[in-house]
Parts: sequence; structure tokens; C-alpha cells
Amino acid sequence: AYVKKCISCQAHKVEQRKPAGKMVFRRPNGPWYTVTADLVGPLPRSKKGARFLLVVQDVFTKWIELAPLRSATAVTVSNSFRDIILLRFGAPEVAITDNGSQFTARIWKDLLQGWGIEHQLTG
Repeated sequence: AYVKKCISCQAHKVEQRKPAGKMVFRRPNGPWYTVTADLVGPLPRSKKGARFLLVVQDVFTKWIELAPLRSATAVTVSNSFRDIILLRFGAPEVAITDNGSQFTARIWKDLLQGWGIEHQLTG
């Protein structure tokens, strides 16, 4: 109680929170303007041999597309993203991913660049 009322204490107390990050979120203009992508797994093997899921979400509508994957290689992830998103919905303006090796690989970068998609990495 005393510390909360003490002006000198408040002015010199150490900040307990982490400083805000540098990530700037832009509101998407409409459906399939901005998507997020991530991998889930390894999971127990499915009957068809899949052990991973590629999860892609449209930020505007919150719609989710899933692709079961047998492996989580950059080639597999890139091909699946092309098949379930680009060829069905067209190219988003922005794709947001983490720094997983699949999303920092040359094939992923080339795919996004070829379709004119801005790639944003999360911290």
C-alpha cells in the first residue's frame, strides 16, 4: 500500500514486464489476404502413414485447412501448401510462419516469391 502511494518509489521501481516486441500486425483486407502456417507433430502414424499436419489458417475468417503429411520436409510442406492453398484459393498477400526449418528453406522462400507472397516470420 505504501509503495503504491510513494511517488519516488513508483518513479524508481524496476519494470517487471518484458518490453513489447517489434512485430506489427496488419489487419487483413479480406479472406485469404493473410494466412498463418504451422506444423503439428510428430503424431501417431495414421492408416495412410501421415505423422504430421500442415495447418493453414486464414486470419480474416479464421478458416482452417489441414494437410496430413508423411514427413515434415521443406519439399513436402511447400508442395502441400501449394496444393491446399495456392491452387484452391489463390495467393495470399502475406504468409506468417515460425522459424521452423521447413519455412526458412530455399524451396519455401522460392515458392512464396514465385507467387508474390510476402513472408513474415514470428519471433
